[in-house]
Amino acid sequence: MKFKYVPVLKNRREELTVLKTLYSIPITSKVLPLLEIVQEKAQTNSKTLFYEDLIKISDPKIPFMVDIQKLAKPGNTSATVKQFLTKVKRDFSYYISLFKHLYEISNLIPVISYDPNDYDTNEIINTEKELRAIGYDRIAYRLKINYFNVLFAEVKKTIKNNDIIIVDLESSKYNNPDFQEKYDKVIDLKSSKNITLVLMHSVLKKEMTNTGLINGQKIDDLNDGIRKKYTSYGFDAFGDYACVKGELPPSGGTISPGFIFYSWENDCYYGFKGREPKLTEFKDYILPNLLKSACWNEYKNNHQEKCSGCSKVLEIKNGLDDGKSQGLWKRISMLHYIYTLDELL
Repeated sequence: MKFKYVPVLKNRREELTVLKTLYSIPITSKVLPLLEIVQEKAQTNSKTLFYEDLIKISDPKIPFMVDIQKLAKPGNTSATVKQFLTKVKRDFSYYISLFKHLYEISNLIPVISYDPNDYDTNEIINTEKELRAIGYDRIAYRLKINYFNVLFAEVKKTIKNNDIIIVDLESSKYNNPDFQEKYDKVIDLKSSKNITLVLMHSVLKKEMTNTGLINGQKIDDLNDGIRKKYTSYGFDAFGDYACVKGELPPSGGTISPGFIFYSWENDCYYGFKGREPKLTEFKDYILPNLLKSACWNEYKNNHQEKCSGCSKVLEIKNGLDDGKSQGLWKRISMLHYIYTLDELL
């Protein structure tokens, strides 16, 4: 079975835990995870590097993609993320050395991406050559929709059968008529190559905050219908950030209890939030509001018990976990979403 959905995760503690859980379920071949590498270690105090983590948790039966991010100006994020991304961008040999370490993972598919604000001519061509020399026989190319044409010309020169093209819309709407010409180009390429096409976007808006959520209410403008429409645009799969934002993690952070829950039935996202900035609000207020909501109750016992996200909600309900962790509820949101798509697509 060809994959249909690409959840995009970052190599941060909570999201690596999500990836590890997906392996343990395990997910089916309908799901092909993509891991964005944005820091050298999942946590500052970790004793292992990211590729050591991946070697340890990967499953030879489950393939996944890895995109080592390139950004010349990472923006408002932590010092460790900035330091890593700057080094990757400036030192091509270091970037390639990381993929050499990852080659030990037999089911890993490297992703060639780029910094649209600082692109070197032939960067895709040179990267592809180095990755093939390492031994990778399948490569994914990630093309940002607003920086497409020049880079697509390089992809056409290097792409081979069994490769993947990811058209990354970032936060743009998939049905923008200005994009059709670019869609047609990758579809035309597929007519002469045995490749897979993925349409990817970032669902949650950068401006969204937990304080702006309304308990049990749909979050406006998030259900753009890509789940039902990607095939009609000529793509084989779609991808997103699985109920979290696509931006780099911000520096610092405060307690702001909030939770997002996906409804398959309505193909939309529901929001829940606490009354005050206390971790106890997750169990004392968000949990009871979730359990009485229509979106929670659309899922039957079979799903709730097998889904790693929903089963964790039940553990909190039954007092087996105190639920006092923002990271935990982020994990619940992501695991429920990914499991639901894997189950029902």
